[in-house]
Amino acid sequence: MDTGQRLADEARVIVGDFEAREQTGKILMAQAFALQRKGDLAAARPLWEASLMISREFGDQHLAITQLIALAICVFHEGDRREAQRIALEAVEEAADAQNVQLAVWMLDLFAAFVAPAAPGPAVRLAGAVDALREAAGGGKQLEPLDIEDARIAAARELSSETLEHAWAEGRTMNLEQAVEYAKEVWSSVK
Repeated sequence: MDTGQRLADEARVIVGDFEAREQTGKILMAQAFALQRKGDLAAARPLWEASLMISREFGDQHLAITQLIALAICVFHEGDRREAQRIALEAVEEAADAQNVQLAVWMLDLFAAFVAPAAPGPAVRLAGAVDALREAAGGGKQLEPLDIEDARIAAARELSSETLEHAWAEGRTMNLEQAVEYAKEVWSSVK
């Protein structure tokens, strides 16, 4: 057992489930992170779900968005692409509602990557929007550290370079609100 998981397990025992529920949620999150890093996705997922439930219970929207992100990635790596899309879109909407532009843009990028195999054109439009929004914000988080293929790279296997560039250019004209609405449309059309 690695140090991170051991410490998280010890903290969970010390805090208990009933006296300090908010702290328990953060401990569950630490345990989930440790398990996910070790590749034990089946064990990590219920801990992410439990920690998310506690964050929502305490109204900690920022932490809930962070947990949604981790849960979406966990579910994606488990192979449930459709559920990963749903969770990522939920994170996009919550981050946009909270006016957290950087998280919303990052989650749009993640959502685009998740839908790229089923909807390469729309995914590239979203990726183009992400590129422009990230540029306007002066930077932001990238997908590379998450071991998730970028939507544009995935779509390039399915689309001609002309179609790819056209979709990318269309996406770059979207503002955040338009990109979020477009992501909802894409979600509704992808099965």
